[in-house]
Amino acid sequence: MSALYPSGLEKVALVDVDAPDRGIERPVGTDGGQDTALPADPDAGTAGDVTVPDVLGSSLDEATGRLEEEGFLVEPVEVPADGATTGTVVGQEPEGGGTAAAGATVTLHVAAEDSTQPPEDGVLVPDLAGRPVPEAFAELEALGLVPAYGPDSAQSATALVQQTDPAAGTTVAPGATVTVTAAEEAPGDPTDEPGAGDGNQEPDGTADAG
Repeated sequence: MSALYPSGLEKVALVDVDAPDRGIERPVGTDGGQDTALPADPDAGTAGDVTVPDVLGSSLDEATGRLEEEGFLVEPVEVPADGATTGTVVGQEPEGGGTAAAGATVTLHVAAEDSTQPPEDGVLVPDLAGRPVPEAFAELEALGLVPAYGPDSAQSATALVQQTDPAAGTTVAPGATVTVTAAEEAPGDPTDEPGAGDGNQEPDGTADAG
């Protein structure tokens, strides 16, 4: 045995050059019955792994093109991202610069449109206070909005609008629902009736003879 192996050698590593991760260790002087697998190299990448491009800040189309060129699949997911341009990549999994198997899926977090901003083609809710309900509903429908009664609203044709939700002056998307709260007009003041407050009337209702 000494003619085959250097003095002091205890183990021999047998490695398949086409698959180095499948190597074994064999103690010197044995016939294979005590073979053990080679310890994994934590710094060695898996054969076939590809470096993931860093696409942060790119548009979705640009990022998708770069990743697909490297053989990756792409799964975009919209996420809220204040201050980021809509449609840009603000995150990715796996991260850029790492490695992943060819054909793996890379998830892209794409900045969604800020829903708090009014749409460019929004509709301004008109001021309908004091308007009869039928007239108010007709105006809302003409603007492409959907009128609806509030839970405590009077629903007769003679009721007058008190308020709307959203309030007058608010910009809403076309087709949005506007809730209308209306009430019946209060009865007139008795002092406004003909003859009321006539100086020729006595407190008891009789005419002043003088």
